[in-house]
Amino acid sequence: MAGAQASYKFVRNVLYGRYPTTVFSTSVWSLIESMQNYLRSRAMFNMLLENLSLRYYETIKYRPEFRISKRAFREARGELLKPIERAKQRERLRVLPLSFDFRQTFQYQRLGFDAYDSLHLIFAINQEKADSLVTRDKDFLDQKKLLADMIKVFHPDDMLKKLDSETRLMQESQ
Repeated sequence: MAGAQASYKFVRNVLYGRYPTTVFSTSVWSLIESMQNYLRSRAMFNMLLENLSLRYYETIKYRPEFRISKRAFREARGELLKPIERAKQRERLRVLPLSFDFRQTFQYQRLGFDAYDSLHLIFAINQEKADSLVTRDKDFLDQKKLLADMIKVFHPDDMLKKLDSETRLMQESQ
């Protein structure tokens, strides 16, 4: 399964309760990044419609004609937040607040991670004490061995297989 498709399927399965015995965590930071990725992709799509090279994205991303409308933004925000709120109410998802000791980032930066990736590690390892991190980010996937003592790193495809297998075994044992 392609990367984006696996990520979409994993997130959809989490948000819609496919794995009822597992509680997942995300951070406010991840939600902010998700919205940013959506906005970036929409701006790039608008550039392609105007037959503009994506290499100019950084120089024209602030121009109004490449931003999405307020209405489209509200709809996108609702599409992102509604299933998250439902999953939180069903106690299948925890959203970690955006509070941490900034000095914790130094530990991960020393290992080579940039500030943004360090934040993900702080939320997953330091705050949540998670045993797994699911990501398509090559920086994490390429450093599985480096992180192995702190957290297991999974591509969404691999986590889907693991969770589906565990769910199947649980159903067979009942």
